[in-house]
Amino acid sequence: MSQETQTQEQAPSVATPHQAVGLLIQATQIAQKRGAFNLEEAALLSQAVNLLTPEAPPSEEGTTEEESE
Repeated sequence: MSQETQTQEQAPSVATPHQAVGLLIQATQIAQKRGAFNLEEAALLSQAVNLLTPEAPPSEEGTTEEESE
């Protein structure tokens, strides 16, 4: 019984709204990989995830505006 209590105490928790959103996005991505959604549902969820996640800066190795001037 004490081992079960220790496991519950060590379980991660969600402390902020930001963590909660991140956790829900991860769960959605895992469910999609497992085939949980049809095409229309996946498209809608993808829009929602893209809205909530910040865009990564472009990582193109080509020329930039400054280099081409």
